[in-house]
Amino acid sequence: MSVGDESRSRPYAWHAGAWTRLCSSMQGGQLHHALLIEGAPGTGRRAFADAVAALLLCSDPSAAGNCGQCRACDLRSAGSHGDLLQIEPEEAGKAIGIHAIRSAVAFATGTSTLGKRKVLLISPAQDLTIAAFNAFLKCLEEPAPETFVLLVTARGHRLPATIRSRCQRVALPEPDHGEALAWLQQNPEVEGGVIADERLEALLRLVPRRPLEALRLIRGPDAQANLDLDEVLRDAAASHGQRIGMEETARRLTPEQLIDVLEGALRRRLRSLPVARLRAPTGIASFAGLARLETLRAAQRAGQNPNAELLRREAINAFFAGQES
Repeated sequence: MSVGDESRSRPYAWHAGAWTRLCSSMQGGQLHHALLIEGAPGTGRRAFADAVAALLLCSDPSAAGNCGQCRACDLRSAGSHGDLLQIEPEEAGKAIGIHAIRSAVAFATGTSTLGKRKVLLISPAQDLTIAAFNAFLKCLEEPAPETFVLLVTARGHRLPATIRSRCQRVALPEPDHGEALAWLQQNPEVEGGVIADERLEALLRLVPRRPLEALRLIRGPDAQANLDLDEVLRDAAASHGQRIGMEETARRLTPEQLIDVLEGALRRRLRSLPVARLRAPTGIASFAGLARLETLRAAQRAGQNPNAELLRREAINAFFAGQES
């Protein structure tokens, strides 16, 4: 959530436009029964989905969000609202299987405990197995009255077309650098000069436009390793000596942390390129590097590459391949 009061859920400021459009659809009785909420990691897509769920369940909602005072809001904040079902992997990075989705289908086709709306929230939606996707189609093809499905994902393209075509896509923008930096500076864990602005800038360089991810880096025990890696990544044409420095620093990070940082560096490089060069060898190499990093992340989460040192080396290889022009 973007506010401290757990009974009131609000989206982040940079999602205000998407929120206003959604509220307008809801007030006009035109809100689609299935929403595909898509946003980049570290930008608050789950907070947006939570705010939508709270709004739908609230007895006295407004354009600002749920009231935070009614019985429905109290039950939701306590985690005991019978008309809200949240489906997530049992472990981070694991798939959502058919058994969980069968429970979701039973929930969606059942009756409301409070006699009002029901909300089914699935996150991350791209982690459903093929069998789970097939079983889930029933929820989308035969929607029960006043039942809303929220699919939350960072990678909507990985969902089957049969799922995507039955949802209304809500594309959430990333904050610009100024918005991300201002949010970090105002965060209670950061404000008051506890963390220097130059350090915040360095962390945002590693995960550009992803302030929640930057906050995670600040909280984590590997913040200094990330800052050291930022120095290594400064030169986009990293030399052999810098590669050695990267390999040494990378050992202080988990493979997934390293992949996140390298992905951020390649995305930052792509944003700096003129449009014409995105289709030239320079841009093509960076896109290929990003694709390789995504493949490595998926393999690591699936347990297909348990050798951490090898995974780090392959991630660094993908990064340097993405730097070729």
